[in-house]
Order: sequence, then structure tokens, then C-alpha cells
Amino acid sequence: MVRELTHFIGGKHAPGTSGLFADVHDPNTGLVQARVPTAGRADTERAIADAESAQQEWGEWNPQRRARVLLIRCASCRRRQDAHRARSRPLSGERSPAGACRRRRR
Repeated sequence: MVRELTHFIGGKHAPGTSGLFADVHDPNTGLVQARVPTAGRADTERAIADAESAQQEWGEWNPQRRARVLLIRCASCRRRQDAHRARSRPLSGERSPAGACRRRRR
């Protein structure tokens, strides 16, 4: 069964109002793994209005508080990334050192 995703507007999951969907493909198999609603004008306007409201509140916070929020979020992303790396392995079956796949500039 293909799962159906939603938009995330105003901190809540919201179904699309356009009635249209796009397929989300698994890059490894090419199979459809989910459907995502395409945003219509109403969805877009609602998201923009919410973002403007959130930015106004964010701007009222002092820089130290904003920095603290961003650092906490950054640490959370790193933990999730590390957990993902621990579960994953390169196609060759061997773990490569961090950064080994980055192209070196001369």
C-alpha cells in the first residue's frame, strides 16, 4: 500500500486542497513509495501567511534565545544523522572514513 503524505503548515499536518498528487519514488527501486499532495493556491497562501506570522514572533526573540534554539536543532539533526550512518553501509559493504567520498580540489 502506498502511503499518502500531507503538507505541514502551522505546525500541523494538513491535506492538500488542490486534489492533485505527485508520486514519490524510491531511488533504489524506482517504485512508488508514497503520494504527496501538490500545493494549490490556497495551500501556498496559507503556508506563506503562517510563515510570516512565525517570522514576526521569531524576530521578537533575543539573539541568544534564537541561537539556543538553532543549536539544539543542530544537535538533534546530528544525532539523527549519526544514527542513520550507523544503520547504513556503502554499497561496497565496507565503511569508508568520514569525508572519503568528497572530491578533493587541487
